[in-house]
Amino acid sequence: MVKIALIMLCAVYIFTGCNFEQKSKKQPSAMVNIEQEWGVRIVGIRRIANGHMLDFRYKVIEPAKAEKLLSPGITAYLVHEPTGLKLPVPETKFGKLRQTARKADANKQYTIVFANHGAFIKHGEKVSVVIGDFKAEHLIVE
Repeated sequence: MVKIALIMLCAVYIFTGCNFEQKSKKQPSAMVNIEQEWGVRIVGIRRIANGHMLDFRYKVIEPAKAEKLLSPGITAYLVHEPTGLKLPVPETKFGKLRQTARKADANKQYTIVFANHGAFIKHGEKVSVVIGDFKAEHLIVE
């Protein structure tokens, strides 16, 4: 019962468009390269559900480039950089906890939720997000 409540809470959180912005005003060159190559801007990654899940958000800048990331057939996972541990996108009876679309919308934020069993990953730790060929490295968990 608690698991169902947690999943429903996360689903509501994801699909209500709760917004957060990265506090850093200066973008590292890797982030600029992601924008140029993939057409998305990383918004951030933070712990949710009392630390048991991680919410990764990105904003579409160029829809044609970003559509590859939104395909439901592409596997997404998170890597805890200090240990190399790979964390999946949880799957519920309603599907995976990530947004997908046939067509990307400009200036829209998209979300992927990753499992963080036992609240293993803490605030301030570095992670990488992998979605097919896309890789965003050295993201700091808020």
